[in-house]
Amino acid sequence: MNNFYQVTMKETNTREVNASNYWAKMNVINSSFDMQDLVRLCLGNFIASGKYRTVFDWDLRPNTIVKYCHSENCQPNWAEYTIWQAVKDTKNAKWFCPVIDISPCGRFLLMKKVKALKSTDKLPKKLPNFFSDIHTGNFGWIGKQLVCFDYQFIERGIDLAFNTNMRNAEWTKYF
Repeated sequence: MNNFYQVTMKETNTREVNASNYWAKMNVINSSFDMQDLVRLCLGNFIASGKYRTVFDWDLRPNTIVKYCHSENCQPNWAEYTIWQAVKDTKNAKWFCPVIDISPCGRFLLMKKVKALKSTDKLPKKLPNFFSDIHTGNFGWIGKQLVCFDYQFIERGIDLAFNTNMRNAEWTKYF
């Protein structure tokens, strides 16, 4: 069975509870100025920006980043959250940077922070075949493990939990 977009009922119910709790909290915040003030308190240093997202350090939790999605439907954040839910308890989880949480609307995604690749790093000659956007700007290190931290564009339709097929990694280098 392909578990690509499979989220358990417990996780779905948690998301619904968090969403209703979110609106209760929002009734306390009186203005967009208050919200901006809260965001400024929580966001740390700017890390990077791409077509759909801007990434910052998350000052409330060490070694954590926040991906702010500025696309209308927040699909890049939802894709990574859903992919992580599918692989987190499998052997292939080691290849993915862990997602910590996602906001109820998907606008903000919290992820473990990686150490950026350097031009002197030895890159693997093979990677799992579900990675399709193979460049140094999408991968980093957690300890000694190479992980992908921008995996919204992985190959669709591959069973992420059980796939063990590897492919030659043709790295595009952005140093």
